[in-house]
Amino acid sequence: MNVGNEQNKCRPVVVLQNNTGNINSNTTVIAPVTTHQTSACFDEMQNRWYVERNENGRIAKKYLGFYEIPLKLEGENAESVFGLVNVAQIRVIDRKRIVGAKKGVATQECFNAIKTAIERNLR
Repeated sequence: MNVGNEQNKCRPVVVLQNNTGNINSNTTVIAPVTTHQTSACFDEMQNRWYVERNENGRIAKKYLGFYEIPLKLEGENAESVFGLVNVAQIRVIDRKRIVGAKKGVATQECFNAIKTAIERNLR
């Protein structure tokens, strides 16, 4: 049961824990993939991702990227999941919570961006 602003619902996740930890433990460390889905846009001038939100009848940009990293997968499943990895919501879950099959592997560039965002979050 989640409380307050904690991420909720059944959603895709990125498994952050290494394979040794996953093999030897009943839990794993994950970061949820947000539900911004296809609404995320890239601002070339700011070099940042954003989503548009309606604030009092006016469209405003909410910039992302400090804690939310666009998920990019390798290979043939590259388009199977779209969203942003929210490293501000990292948590440990029981592996029993994981349902469904693995959708893919994050590109090295995406994984490096996730690690950088985690470091920023912990400073």
